[in-house]
Amino acid sequence: MSICNIRISLDKVNYKMGDTVRGVAYVDIDKECKCDSLKLKKYWATHGKGNSDSGNTEVLELFSGVWQPGSYSYPFKFDLQEGPFSYHGHLINIDWYVDLRADIPWAIDPRDKKEFIVEKGQDSIYSVIDTGPDKQKNTEKSDIKISPLIVMMFPLTFGLPGLYFLIFEKQIFFGGIFTFVGLVMSYKFIQSYLAEKKLGQVKYKLNTNLLKPGDNVKCTVSFTPRKAIYINSITVSLTGREVAVSGSGTNESTYRHRFHIKQQSMLRTGRVEKGMHIHDSSRFEIPADAVASFKTKNNDIIWEINIQIDISKWPDWINTIPITVVS
Repeated sequence: MSICNIRISLDKVNYKMGDTVRGVAYVDIDKECKCDSLKLKKYWATHGKGNSDSGNTEVLELFSGVWQPGSYSYPFKFDLQEGPFSYHGHLINIDWYVDLRADIPWAIDPRDKKEFIVEKGQDSIYSVIDTGPDKQKNTEKSDIKISPLIVMMFPLTFGLPGLYFLIFEKQIFFGGIFTFVGLVMSYKFIQSYLAEKKLGQVKYKLNTNLLKPGDNVKCTVSFTPRKAIYINSITVSLTGREVAVSGSGTNESTYRHRFHIKQQSMLRTGRVEKGMHIHDSSRFEIPADAVASFKTKNNDIIWEINIQIDISKWPDWINTIPITVVS
């Protein structure tokens, strides 16, 4: 049996988006050897706490045929036109690779893999997720009105089975889990609904939801109370976090890590009379070194604006507005 050794040599390790990656695939053969295909694959992949995701795969076929004893070299090149930048975070890492493989019949296929780094280019702007509407478009929203009876159907699908397990099947573990999830969902679903019984309809608007590092995002909040209320605080925060999913099915686990938070308090607090219109805003700057938004099946890098209106002796009004950061 012949011995086939292969290896990859790159012209450098660090690249910028828009660069051309160049290298050479080397093959050393000691006896005549048939190769169905010698392929080089370029791709990015995640690793860390979550299941691995990959993308932007490009495959080059460098050779197919019969090698005679000797040494061979196959130059290759490919352009870095799109994809995420290399990233090393708390839960999620994103790296780029070239993988060389020789398909040898009736033998273990020899392989080699090299990692390289992709950084932001001078004019590159990229995000893995859909960049959404035009950058200059305002985003104005208010909570969609849904009948509380319809809303309660979702948590009841957990709560009622939980009570059944507890009362009739004496299954404390499963019954407790289902009942707890049902109670939490019930509160989350009706929390803002109850808050708006006193606050009135809460409207919120961003000046843009597509931003680059150094850009400013302005969040405006307005409402007119239906009843006299006492507001402890109105806070708006800019948050960046990683979310990684590991395993699947009953063994699935979700991990979360917040890597950035900037919080501001709006000025209006204290007693607010019925019919008094409240209108205030907060402004945040996206950090100069902000990582781009990233979304795959198991690994997300999320940027969002969080709004919380703390009402004295009443459920808080809470909402989250996703934004997209491109680098």
